[in-house]
Amino acid sequence: MASVYHGHGEPEKYKILFLEKVPKSVRADQLDDIFGRYLGFVEVRLIAEKGVAFIEFYSDDYAAFALNDLRGPNASLLGFKDESGATVQTVITFGKK
Repeated sequence: MASVYHGHGEPEKYKILFLEKVPKSVRADQLDDIFGRYLGFVEVRLIAEKGVAFIEFYSDDYAAFALNDLRGPNASLLGFKDESGATVQTVITFGKK
């Protein structure tokens, strides 16, 4: 996980998730549909030309639940077809402050 340690205790989690390797053909409403099924979802900020998106949740706990679910049983939700028709699996991590 991309969590950061601050000396002692638990790693710090963030309420924003970072999505990489997003094909340029993916639209923000597609990501809204995926992340909107998770409690605490606030919004998606897609930067299509860079192939990244920021997904904000109300708290780090909501973000952590979505991250774990999308890395585990629902990882296939983050597989998208690129312009050539090949499936690209995006990479999801905690964002950084």
